[in-house]
Amino acid sequence: MDDVFEGGYTVGTVRDAQGREIHKHVNRTMMRVDRPSPLAPGKSFAFSLDWSYKINNSKRISGRTGAEYFPKDGNWLYEIAQWFPRMAAYTDVNGWQHKQFLGTGPSAGWSIR
Repeated sequence: MDDVFEGGYTVGTVRDAQGREIHKHVNRTMMRVDRPSPLAPGKSFAFSLDWSYKINNSKRISGRTGAEYFPKDGNWLYEIAQWFPRMAAYTDVNGWQHKQFLGTGPSAGWSIR
């Protein structure tokens, strides 16, 4: 079952606390938010983002998440894998952490769009 799944997470507009749109750059499984100015030591920065998630049919494309239809009783079962955004840190020793999420390997095919 090597179907291609055109789905997963889609990230829309990113906004600052005042509702102004912020530029973002997506690189496969990572996203960078470009602040208009550097963040001063001890200060914070709040932002929000619009996102959606398209669920795969687990009978056609298996994984840790998906939906399965049960025709006998007319119900769907949804299993959504736990996920959360992880903030990357910049350190004076290693610079930016920029390792991609590999999932279960090359066949995983998941990415942020």
